[in-house]
Amino acid sequence: MYETLMMMMLIFSKLYEKVMYKRLYSFVTSYKIIHHLQFGLQENHTVDHTLISITEAIRNTLDGRKYQCGVLIDLQKAFVTVNHDILLSKLEHYGIRGTLLMWFQSYLSQRYQYVSINGNDSILVMITCGVPQGSVLGSLLCLLFINDLPNVSNK
Repeated sequence: MYETLMMMMLIFSKLYEKVMYKRLYSFVTSYKIIHHLQFGLQENHTVDHTLISITEAIRNTLDGRKYQCGVLIDLQKAFVTVNHDILLSKLEHYGIRGTLLMWFQSYLSQRYQYVSINGNDSILVMITCGVPQGSVLGSLLCLLFINDLPNVSNK
């Protein structure tokens, strides 16, 4: 009985995450919140879009006989380093407020992890940063967290 209840709760939470993803994605796309130079982690965008944009910028620079500089950032472990307070502040800045913002705060808080090796389990440790990996919301929340990176330079 307990296992069945836990499975039902897991299914319900996954469905609810999908609903929240669709609502949040619809909101950020309808208000054009995601930076136009952000190609990663989005529906209908591929690596090809990124390569075309970079190639076009280089071509325009060469045609104008100017110099071009590129900065590539490897956001390795980006999902596990997202600061919850900063993410929630950014969500609020983008217009996510009230009950919805409180839901995201609850979604990110009170999560625990442990390691299990050969049947030996470590103690539970509270997760204080990062987005839930394997969730449908994780990539979108990470994208919103890094959304302002293109604003670091006006070039």
